[in-house]
Amino acid sequence: MQIHGAQRIRSPFQTLAAAGVIAFVLAACGEKSPPPPAPQPASPAPEAPKPQAQPTPAPAAEEKPDPDKALAKSVQSSLRDSLGSLADNIDVTASRGKVTLWGTVPEAAKRRQAVRTATGVPGVKSVRDNMAIVSGS
Repeated sequence: MQIHGAQRIRSPFQTLAAAGVIAFVLAACGEKSPPPPAPQPASPAPEAPKPQAQPTPAPAAEEKPDPDKALAKSVQSSLRDSLGSLADNIDVTASRGKVTLWGTVPEAAKRRQAVRTATGVPGVKSVRDNMAIVSGS
């Protein structure tokens, strides 16, 4: 039954339910939220890997000197003694006693002198002349 202009009468169950809802809402409003987590200290940088000891190579058997390189070096040294700084313009290669001269000389006489010098070096079997005559070289 309803009375106009008057308040509606509630049942005890409705009153109890409304009180429970109000209590829940009030409790939720007064509750503090948990504090944010404390910042964690920065983790230290990962350690760089320690260098591992390299295995020591076994002692190599004595390497034989390359006879071709030794002969070319010997010819180059003789050319320096004979021609002085002109020998810097001459390259020497050797293979089994066969020597080849490469480069430039300023005149034919110096070219012949270089060939004679190379021919006189012990171990030289033949000399191939690939030098060019270039004035002012």
